[in-house]
Amino acid sequence: MFRNRIAIYLSVFILFLVGYVFGQFYFTNPAKKSIISQLEIKSGENLEEISAELKKQNLLSNQFLFKVYLKYKNLDTKVQVGNFEISQGLSIKKLVDVLTDPNALTIKLTFIEGWTIRDYQNYLDKQGITKLGVNEFYQLVGYPNRSCKINVTPTEFDNKISKIDLIVGKPECLSLEGYLFPDTYIFKKNVKAEEIMKAMLANTDKKITAELRAEIKKQNKTLFEILNIASLLEAEANTLVDRRLIADIISRRLALGMKLQFDSTVNYVLNTKKPAISFNDQNVNSEYNTYKFGGLPLGPINNPGLDSILAAVYPQKNDYLYFLTGKDGKMYYARTLREHEVNVRLFLR
Repeated sequence: MFRNRIAIYLSVFILFLVGYVFGQFYFTNPAKKSIISQLEIKSGENLEEISAELKKQNLLSNQFLFKVYLKYKNLDTKVQVGNFEISQGLSIKKLVDVLTDPNALTIKLTFIEGWTIRDYQNYLDKQGITKLGVNEFYQLVGYPNRSCKINVTPTEFDNKISKIDLIVGKPECLSLEGYLFPDTYIFKKNVKAEEIMKAMLANTDKKITAELRAEIKKQNKTLFEILNIASLLEAEANTLVDRRLIADIISRRLALGMKLQFDSTVNYVLNTKKPAISFNDQNVNSEYNTYKFGGLPLGPINNPGLDSILAAVYPQKNDYLYFLTGKDGKMYYARTLREHEVNVRLFLR
């Protein structure tokens, strides 16, 4: 009787163990809303180090079985070096499938607030995503400093994106400058430029919440106008406080019929980053040049971040009409031209 009980307990234990191992290998699945983890496998890392990192990130429950499976399947030398996006809760088999698949590798792309589509194109060229010198990204999103006075034949893609709600109100002649949200994105390593553009547009659409859209409509403005103003704020100031003050200055200068005279708009036209532009620069003939033409520039001059967009929607009331960034990096404001000229002498010379 005693031996029979031992045999039964032993059989149950073996069945449990076999079931556990089989389940770990084949049947564990991520929950519908499972956490996605970023994993980097570096060149030279061994199975012990890889399994330890997987365990640390809750991507693996049993390091021993993981290593046994890899060696049994002769896959221990097939683990890819690079970055992965992995769902928690994968079975060992599915986890190994991911780690040994070159197509599962990801790439992290960081687009800086205030970058122009020129910067985006150059960055993607350096990452090897777009073809160097072919301007592949421009062909998708349009060319910078585009003029509406020149007849531009819309491409098939132009016609497609013009139907997106986010884009409604943007002049068809202009590029997507201002609409491509600067952020850090994770893509599959073989990502195409069109996927990147779509992700950026979707991100902008997400960031412009229903509350923001309602406030923009309440102010009788368009999203295109807000993004245009936000791009100026992004280029002219570094803090939310200053951006909100300058947003109000822009509004009042426009209401008074004053030209904005922002160096950043000339830098955009000339593709420069001069801290102070020359008199000749001020006369460059472009609808983006706010020294030569009144009102806002023809379109956004960069891709602004959320702080600049919020500042454009919620300006801070003040009575200044002029501002400048001193050599010390601080903003100085003035109510009159005479006060502004004093600030120029004190803080720029």
